[in-house]
Amino acid sequence: MTNILEKLGNIFSVKFIVLLLIAGLVLLLWDRKVLYRKKMKKEHTISIVLGIIYVSAALAFFVIGRFI
Repeated sequence: MTNILEKLGNIFSVKFIVLLLIAGLVLLLWDRKVLYRKKMKKEHTISIVLGIIYVSAALAFFVIGRFI
């Protein structure tokens, strides 16, 4: 059981969490606006959803990583 927790702890490393958070924020703050200006509604919606998922996942992994 300890070996599994160590592997999960490595997956939820700070570098991974920061990278996921940056990707989500770029989608939400930059790509979304560019796609809206280009009138690409489907891609605009997808970038919002993926941005929220990435930021939420980063926060969840941070919290999970603190308990492991």
